[in-house]
Amino acid sequence: MTDPILNTHALRQPQTRRLLLIIGAALVALILIIAIWQTTGTHGAKRSLAAANDKVAAKQAEVDDAKRTLDQKVAELRALQADADAEATKLGNAVDAKVAGEVGDAQPAAVALDPTQDYYVRDRRGRFVRVAAPVTVQRVP
Repeated sequence: MTDPILNTHALRQPQTRRLLLIIGAALVALILIIAIWQTTGTHGAKRSLAAANDKVAAKQAEVDDAKRTLDQKVAELRALQADADAEATKLGNAVDAKVAGEVGDAQPAAVALDPTQDYYVRDRRGRFVRVAAPVTVQRVP
């Protein structure tokens, strides 16, 4: 039981020893090259560029979504504006008809007015305006 656990007989030979040293040096050099490659700016820059591209793509998706929402809201506002314009036109026509009727009622042919009395009628803007009773002139044939 005095045998060693490791067989050191192969390590005593110079050829095997040289080969193992070359393999060890190559492994250390490979590890050193990988470590340098990982810490150089180009590899980090590639990762940063990839991360930045991902962020740009995410922001572009947000911008596209915001544009779609904006276009939808603008379309809704235009539809509401068209409805409001249509209602305003209806209301304006009704007001014009009412004002025209009240102003037309003040015409001498429409009513018999007392020439000594002032009358108030609405003008086209809806304001009360004082008018004197018109003088009726009869034409001579």
